[in-house]
Amino acid sequence: MKNYYFLLILCAVSTLVHSKTTIECKPVKQGENIYIILDAKKFKSTSLHCIETKKDLREGEICAPENGWGLQFSNNRPQISKIVFVWQGYMDHHGPIIGNKTTKTEIKFTSGEKSSQEAAYVEEWSLILNRISGSAKLIIGDTGENYKNNKSEDFKCSKVDVKF
Repeated sequence: MKNYYFLLILCAVSTLVHSKTTIECKPVKQGENIYIILDAKKFKSTSLHCIETKKDLREGEICAPENGWGLQFSNNRPQISKIVFVWQGYMDHHGPIIGNKTTKTEIKFTSGEKSSQEAAYVEEWSLILNRISGSAKLIIGDTGENYKNNKSEDFKCSKVDVKF
């Protein structure tokens, strides 16, 4: 009986340790794949969702907490220095900002920058995944009112089982 309980505990711990979800997004046309890893790593005990790709989106880590922003030191030190959960939290930040918004139907990453305290946040790209259809769109440029003039790329995404 003790062996049975030990096995149950071992299975439960194993499930907790391997709770990362990996999503592979393949371009509809030719190009580089994009991988989204939910709960990829931690920053001061907060889980971060991350993007891994060979695409030239941003130097360094492309990570943010769920429904928040990851603030990077600067372009010459592209590591997360702070995380915030309200947009006012990055108003005094100078440098790269990675955002994440996750709902039951959509996962959205954004990347932008504030060059000075007086400067407005300028979005450089966004990646929007539809969790129902599996489709995704990478939009390069500000996704504000003029985003239809921006370059975009379509992807088809699916959850993958990581073998190792």
